[in-house]
Amino acid sequence: MLSYNGNDISVFFVTSPCSFILLQGLCSHTVKLVFETVMRLWMHFYLSCNFASLKVSSVNNESINLKLESDMGTDKGISRREALARIGMIVAGVATSSIGLSALSSCAEKPQKKRIILYFTATGNCLHVARQLAEPEGQLLSIPQMVRQNRYEFEADEIGIVYPIYGHMPPNMVRNFIRKAKLKAGYKFAVLTYGARKCDAVEIWDGISREAGNPFDYIATLIMVDNWLPNFDMNEQIKIEKHIPENLQRITGDISRRREWHEPVS
Repeated sequence: MLSYNGNDISVFFVTSPCSFILLQGLCSHTVKLVFETVMRLWMHFYLSCNFASLKVSSVNNESINLKLESDMGTDKGISRREALARIGMIVAGVATSSIGLSALSSCAEKPQKKRIILYFTATGNCLHVARQLAEPEGQLLSIPQMVRQNRYEFEADEIGIVYPIYGHMPPNMVRNFIRKAKLKAGYKFAVLTYGARKCDAVEIWDGISREAGNPFDYIATLIMVDNWLPNFDMNEQIKIEKHIPENLQRITGDISRRREWHEPVS
C-alpha cells in the first residue's frame, strides 16, 4: 500500500500477516522521486512478474535511475507475492541510496547566516539601530566592551558596524578600534547615524577602514533624533518627522540583499 501527502511517504509492502516494510519521513523532493519510481515499478510488475533484479544506478536532485535485469526468456518466473516483496527491498534500497547524496542535500535546512553587529552608542540611538540590524539571530557586541576585553578579531558571514557621526568623524574609540580590528566576513556594512549634518562622513569612514585593511561593502547614513542636549531641544526634535522607521527598513533591506553601495555625499 502506498500513501503520499506531499510531505511524507509511507510505503507498506505486506509479505505475510506479521511482516511489512515501512519507509517514512524522507524530504519532500526525494519522496516525490521515490514515489514516482515506485509507481512505475508497480505498473511493470502488475503486467509482468518476470525479472531477476533491479538495482539503483544513480540518485540525484532530478531523478532516480534504476537498472532492470529481466528474466524474460528464462524459467525464473516468480509469483506476484514474491514480486511485491522484491519491490519492498528495492524501495528501501532507493531510499538508502538517496541518503547522503545530493538528493537530500537540497532538502536540508540552510544554516542561518551568522551576523555580528559591533556598535558604539552614547545616547541610545545607535543601540536601537544595532538591535534592529541584529534581528533575529545576530550577535550584538559593544565596541567599548570589546576594547576593554582586548578583543579585535571577529569572524562571521556578515559583520556590521553602527556608530554616531561626531563632527563628520567617527568617535575616537571607533577609529582606534577599526585600526586594530581584523574583520573576516563575506560582507561588511556600516550604518552611521546623525541628527543634523552628515557631510562627507561616508567618505571619511571609507578612507579610514580601507587604510586599516577593513574595506566595507555597504556604507549608509541614517538621520535620527538629535539628542545632543547642549545644542538641541528634545521636545522640538521629537516633533520633526525624520522618517526613521522607513529609512531603517530600507537600509535593512539593502543589507539583507547584500547590496554593495556607498551613500554619496549630499
